[in-house]
Amino acid sequence: VTLQRDALNFDFTTLHPNASLRVELQRAIRVPDREDTKSKLPPGMGRIGMADITKLPNASTAMNERGGVAVPMWTSEAMWVNFRAGKDSYPYPILIRIAAGGVDAVSGKQWNDQPLFGKGDDQDYVVGPKPQLWLDGFKTENGGVRQFVAVPLGEGMTVEAQVTGKENVGGVQIIVHPMR
Repeated sequence: VTLQRDALNFDFTTLHPNASLRVELQRAIRVPDREDTKSKLPPGMGRIGMADITKLPNASTAMNERGGVAVPMWTSEAMWVNFRAGKDSYPYPILIRIAAGGVDAVSGKQWNDQPLFGKGDDQDYVVGPKPQLWLDGFKTENGGVRQFVAVPLGEGMTVEAQVTGKENVGGVQIIVHPMR
């Protein structure tokens, strides 16, 4: 995995020449979060910059050991995740799993280390960059989607706190596997 031009690049070209994926975070307008309101997908407001956390001057020792990227967001905005083929030719299918605070965005349930190869509620991944071109939020119990938003840690407002009752993991987790 590399960070280039504000995108995460996953390269599996030793498996297949087209087996690569580019993951971009797109800034979006935050829409009202109400059960009785359905909103259209808000427009992207441009790519969110990312910084290698190990190169930040104030990163803690724990952050440096874990690694990753820092993503600057205001609590007044949201984001969606864009998937692109790493090569211009026919994209190789990549299994993509995204979580925030250990809560799987596709299933809306607590993270499990192994992908669930099922259908509907029993599936916790998407295949990109085609047919899945983006992921715009978390699945909710009623089958709706809630936006990815930034909220303060420790106040019980995170998806992690709402699903697990704790805030131990934090952050966003992205795991990708080339399909065979």
